[in-house]
Amino acid sequence: MAWLSRVSAVLGKVAEAVLVFSFTSMGVAIMTQICLRAAGYSFLFMEDVTSFGCFWLVFSGAAVAFRDRSHVTVDLLVTYLGPKPRQVVELVAQASVLVFLVLFTWSGVRLTVNNVQQYGMQLRISMAYVYVLLPIGGAISLVVVLTYFWRDVLRLLGRDAA
Repeated sequence: MAWLSRVSAVLGKVAEAVLVFSFTSMGVAIMTQICLRAAGYSFLFMEDVTSFGCFWLVFSGAAVAFRDRSHVTVDLLVTYLGPKPRQVVELVAQASVLVFLVLFTWSGVRLTVNNVQQYGMQLRISMAYVYVLLPIGGAISLVVVLTYFWRDVLRLLGRDAA
C-alpha cells in the first residue's frame, strides 16, 4: 500500500506540472495573439497551441481533481446513511469510476495509436502528441483512484491503511 501511495503522489505531481505548463502555454499563446492582432499581425499556429493546450489542461486537470478528490459528487442520499453503509456506497462509486477509467485509458491508447498519421492544421505535428494525454491522464487518474479505493477498503475492513 505504501508503494502505491508513493507512486500516486508522484503521478499527481506530474499531472500538476503538466496542468501548470498547459495553462501557462495557453495564456502566453492567447496574450501573444491578442498583442499581435492589435499590431495587425497574426500567427496561425497559435490557435493550435491554444487548442492543444486546452486539451492537455482538461485531462491533466481531471487527474489533479481525482488526486484532490474535488470532482463533483451527489451525496443527497448518502448523507442519510450510517457510517458503514456510506462507506460501502462510496466504494461502489469508486469501483464504477475505476471501471470507467480503465475503459477511458484503453480508448485513449486506441485513439492515440489510430491518429499517429493525422496532423494538426497549422503546427503539422502528429495528433498522437495531443491525444497521448488521454491514456496518460487516465492512467494517472486510475492509480490515484485505486489508491483511495484500496485505502477505503482497508478502512472498511478495520485494518490499518498504511
